[in-house]
Amino acid sequence: MGDVIDATDRMDSLFVPRVVFDLIFFIWVGILLFNINIGLIVDTFSALRDRREDRLMKLKNDCFVCGYQRSAFDDLGGTYNFDKHVNHEHNMWNYLFFIAYLNKKDPTEYNGVESYVRNMLHNEDLNWVPVRTSW
Repeated sequence: MGDVIDATDRMDSLFVPRVVFDLIFFIWVGILLFNINIGLIVDTFSALRDRREDRLMKLKNDCFVCGYQRSAFDDLGGTYNFDKHVNHEHNMWNYLFFIAYLNKKDPTEYNGVESYVRNMLHNEDLNWVPVRTSW
């Protein structure tokens, strides 16, 4: 910027307008635009943090497979335990391992359930997953 604007002396008649221009330029570019950019960055990171916290809460309190919430199990009482349900009965990794197993296994060796699930996966149909039917 200094190469484009000529240097001025204090005795020059354009000195005061030049000082005003330089101050306005400094305030506009140096402060306002910088703060706008910082504000956008901070807002973006806070939105990302909020989405991450929502995902973690959903993963902690909802069954990934059937969709039932922890509160539904707590309301039933007795032998119903949400953590047991999520870790043993509907462990999401077991479903993933089953799909990987089906992909590795020779299709001519499938049993009835494996053929059914493989057909459903091929058609992108997830009705084989026990959604809202785990009771």
